[in-house]
Amino acid sequence: MRGNNLNDFKKAFDNNINNAEDKNKTDSGEKIAPIGRNLCIALVALCVVNIIAHLACYSRLPENVPIHWGADGSVNGYGPRAVTLILDVLPLLCLGLFLVIPKMDPKGENYMKASGLYRGFVIAFTLIMCGVTWFTEATAFGVIPATGGPVGLIISVVLGALFVGLGNYLPRMRQNYTFGIRTPWALADENNWKRTQRVGGISFMVLGVLLVVAGVVSSVVPVDDMLMAAIIVTIAVGAALVPYVYSYLLFRRNRGSRQN
Repeated sequence: MRGNNLNDFKKAFDNNINNAEDKNKTDSGEKIAPIGRNLCIALVALCVVNIIAHLACYSRLPENVPIHWGADGSVNGYGPRAVTLILDVLPLLCLGLFLVIPKMDPKGENYMKASGLYRGFVIAFTLIMCGVTWFTEATAFGVIPATGGPVGLIISVVLGALFVGLGNYLPRMRQNYTFGIRTPWALADENNWKRTQRVGGISFMVLGVLLVVAGVVSSVVPVDDMLMAAIIVTIAVGAALVPYVYSYLLFRRNRGSRQN
């Protein structure tokens, strides 16, 4: 009887250990895989199909193809068609990066707490990247005019919408070392992080709206490419500096309050 009791106890102990290990594995897997298996397969398949479609068009491309457009949507840069092969795999490479980042981040478990937002961002970014890769073929085959085309406007609107989306996403982002406004003061203090992301979200949404406005204006009024680039860089730097400075000032204020 005593032997049976010992065996029963040993089995129960082993089962508890195995269950705990399985739970840890599941929790760990969930923490580092916020995108999900099915969505991952679907997005990888989309990127692969996109590459195959580009390869099917490759032989019909001219030796030199459009690879750069001005603010007015006109082609102002050409390159060998082999360059398109590099551009075509970028969506897949970016997707691979998004899959790896949660595993590498020391605060990777926070991605699961906002997994829906992260999935939405990855889906939107992948779709945008796949769409952008077709500008070269569309222009080379005459679908989009090489002069005064809508490429500049499309890129401005898409980037603007992306920044507006990111601005909406930032306030709900948990602490991590990869995405968001990652100031040293925000990473050290969760309250600072939350408030910094809120201010950063507003800055990003303003940046997105201004990018759309800049794209619309440049498509109607002739604007020098260098001037437009300077305007966009200035706006982007300003949008990044505002939350950074705010995070530092918040840190200084909180430190002063604690000392008093």
